[in-house]
Amino acid sequence: MDIETSDVPSVSSPVPGALIDCYTSMASNVDENNPRQDDDILTHCAYAFPGVVYTLGKDSWSLLRNTYLTLAENLPHSMSNVRQTLACSLHEIAHVIGPEQTEQDLIHPFNNFIYDIDSVKIGLLKNLSKFLQNVSPRYRQELLQQMKEIQKCEDRKNWRYRQTFASQLPHLSELYTTKEVYEHIQPIVLNLTVDQVSQVRQASFTALSKLIQKFKNQSETEYYETTCETIRTKFASSNKFTYRQSYVLICLELLQDEQYDVIDTSFVNELLELVTDRTPNVRLWVGQALLLLQKNTKNDQVEKSLLELQNDSDIDVRHYSTHVNSPVTPAVGT
Repeated sequence: MDIETSDVPSVSSPVPGALIDCYTSMASNVDENNPRQDDDILTHCAYAFPGVVYTLGKDSWSLLRNTYLTLAENLPHSMSNVRQTLACSLHEIAHVIGPEQTEQDLIHPFNNFIYDIDSVKIGLLKNLSKFLQNVSPRYRQELLQQMKEIQKCEDRKNWRYRQTFASQLPHLSELYTTKEVYEHIQPIVLNLTVDQVSQVRQASFTALSKLIQKFKNQSETEYYETTCETIRTKFASSNKFTYRQSYVLICLELLQDEQYDVIDTSFVNELLELVTDRTPNVRLWVGQALLLLQKNTKNDQVEKSLLELQNDSDIDVRHYSTHVNSPVTPAVGT
């Protein structure tokens, strides 16, 4: 994107104009024949940009706009550290300059960051929901169509990217209608619940609990009932012990979010069936879930099942069915 040069507008600023000129010249005086030699200067310029915008304020954005677009779009692609720095702070700049200027000047860099390399995308991803709070619903709608692109990761081994993405999904769900969440975000969450890495799965369980809560609070119960049925079918009776274990961990997330009525009405029967699961790790987590449930509901079958686990043949199962003290999260790949 080529930026037209123009005279600096006259804007009232708490900072001397000469100092502002000195800062903006860091980006404008790049050696086009050898831009890499200015790499450190440009990185520091990008790092300081949110503080400069905050200090000058919304009314002085016109003094900094061209500098930002130069750093975000006019440097060689190899200078990804500059774009990564800008991507990490995009939400802060949007917060200062407001929705109108954000949509006018930052949407294009935002879209470019989405299709950038992983190190840039994850910088954007960490505060994606905060950025979207500063744009209109129309632009939020457009992002829904890009969700699959945002989810893509160049390196499949980069599980932290998927974990970061999963951790953003509960916050994103607050910005959309129930129907939009069900159609666009829920399938992504369910896909991440079977990730090979436990930290990613755990982040998706947290997101899934928030989605269930959102669906439950609506008068229309279709989304809630369908989601609960999918969880029961996919996990509770699976031949894979990791899936059955995931079912219990999802129940634990719901209990930690104090959704006791959801467990009672939609998940407790399958949870109690897992008391006799052949895998000790599954029974261990069931013990933790039933301890939390016992403290907040009255259910004779829960009491009976908990007593059974407290007399289990496995010492760890007995311990964690007696003490509310979450076991170590299952290792990667389990």
